[in-house]
Amino acid sequence: MASGVLCTILALLGEAFSAKFALPLAAAMYAAAGIWHASARTGFPRDRRGIQANRQLVRGLAGRAYFGALLGTGILTEMSTPLVWSGLIYSVAAGLPAAALYGMGFGFGRSAPALAAIPAHKRPVDYGAVAVSVLWVIRRPLRYVGIVAAAAGAFVALALAVQMLRSSH
Repeated sequence: MASGVLCTILALLGEAFSAKFALPLAAAMYAAAGIWHASARTGFPRDRRGIQANRQLVRGLAGRAYFGALLGTGILTEMSTPLVWSGLIYSVAAGLPAAALYGMGFGFGRSAPALAAIPAHKRPVDYGAVAVSVLWVIRRPLRYVGIVAAAAGAFVALALAVQMLRSSH
């Protein structure tokens, strides 16, 4: 839900400031994200690798909301990639319905591992092993998913930018 809200806010800001320039920028960022995934890098400028949530803020209902927003948006976590940031730039220019749907889809994708754990409820689960699996075992195969997603994002953003240019003339 947090990513849907964030992308909706970004779309509203983009509409308020006529930020259609963001479509070509998003296409370029998606292309760069594809190159990043193909190069098998693990860090990128301005990533938050190794920075934990503020333990003082993660208490009570407000703390759960803070932690959920932090994880749900995906931009300030170890699992963040340049692809996440590309989607945020896309949201600025895509307009309200597209940005909201993108954000909700992203949030659902971020929640998929947690949702997949529901059948294991009340069964002994080694969450440490699950975390190791996500961070180290399946990270390499997921790079191919990132490359395909980056190519698709670049194509969509570029196609929308071309369509926007054609309709303005």
